[in-house]
Amino acid sequence: MDLEIIVLNLQIMNEGNICFQQLKNKNPGNEQLNDSKKENREYLKVEPKIITEENWRKFKEIRLDAFKNDPEAFRSKKIAKTLYERELEKTEQEWQDDLSDIENEFFVGAENPINKEEIISIAGAVKGETWRLIFVYTKKDFREKGVSKQVVGKVLKELKEKEVKKIYLYVRKAPKQEKAVKFYKELGFKTLDSISALKKYRLKSINWQAMELDLVK
Repeated sequence: MDLEIIVLNLQIMNEGNICFQQLKNKNPGNEQLNDSKKENREYLKVEPKIITEENWRKFKEIRLDAFKNDPEAFRSKKIAKTLYERELEKTEQEWQDDLSDIENEFFVGAENPINKEEIISIAGAVKGETWRLIFVYTKKDFREKGVSKQVVGKVLKELKEKEVKKIYLYVRKAPKQEKAVKFYKELGFKTLDSISALKKYRLKSINWQAMELDLVK
């Protein structure tokens, strides 16, 4: 190959690299944005445990946070507002009573690793003809970090120790709840058709989806 051609090719390559570097330098926020996304998705190790009566204030705080900031999970904003106002009126004794009968209803919470006075994620279970998973909620700043999975996992572990064979849940049929459905499927829950949901769990509303999990494997 002619020497002049070789020199020209090298020059083009060098200029291309310089242009690429200049373009990269003009957009330093791209790297920071990617790093930020990666950081937000990092796994956060928590220690879920049953919420006891003495922790009723923490329980109250996250319940109110849920009704106020995630109303789509509770049928509608109007209903969420009603629930929020009703919870505000409850007395200290009523909050403690909500946590007292753990044989028939219990809640598991995960505290903020930095601030132990704050519960950042919660899930509960209530006993009926079949146990039902209820009130699964994680504060927005702590989502997509594996926290909910650890909390719900603790609920399922407690039920297995009680020799419960099956658990079910209701999830609202709404675009914003699609992530929730995906989350439950990852845990092993299976969706039920409307006829099965009606026969097994008396679910009549077409706006809700029933899902169940076999705890005996």
